[in-house]
Amino acid sequence: MYKRIVYGGLLLFLFLVLLGFFNLKKAYKFLPGSTSGILTFPQFAGWIPYSPPTQQFTVDLPLVPQYAQQTVQSPNSNGTQTYDMYVSQTHNQEIYLITLITFSTEIANQPLTLRSIVDEIFNKDHNNRLISFSNTPFQNNTGVEFHFEATSNQTQGIAFILNQRVYLLAYISEKGNFRQDNYQHFISSFKLNEL
Repeated sequence: MYKRIVYGGLLLFLFLVLLGFFNLKKAYKFLPGSTSGILTFPQFAGWIPYSPPTQQFTVDLPLVPQYAQQTVQSPNSNGTQTYDMYVSQTHNQEIYLITLITFSTEIANQPLTLRSIVDEIFNKDHNNRLISFSNTPFQNNTGVEFHFEATSNQTQGIAFILNQRVYLLAYISEKGNFRQDNYQHFISSFKLNEL
């Protein structure tokens, strides 16, 4: 008799647990207001604001970037150029590139310097085809906007000069995966920090 009570109690307990489990699956339907059962997030909710240790700028990126630095002899002067490069690459091969090129000598012709830097990137692949290139001030600085494509990818970006430094912001993506909204968010989120 004792066993029957224990087994009966266990069966009743299991029945109540299962009943509660199946009713909880639709518990959201009893909440006040309208619900769709689908979670939505703002488009760039997963992006993070990033500032390098130098705090020179802030920008939204999908992932924390990799960093590299290189100093080279300037081709047209006795000075040097120091490249600080920040690269954030997503799982679907979108690349967000920020390059700061610091010149040790004065930049005499800013538009020509910007054009030569973009030409240097463009000429790395003979399959590149120029879509657009225009003089476009960026945040009240002398700047250019460029867009070109190769066989399998597209590059769009902005380069501008402030003091003795060129800032180059570029978005690179496979042709079929190019997202103009991601590019616009990346560029519009870039802010120079006053030091």
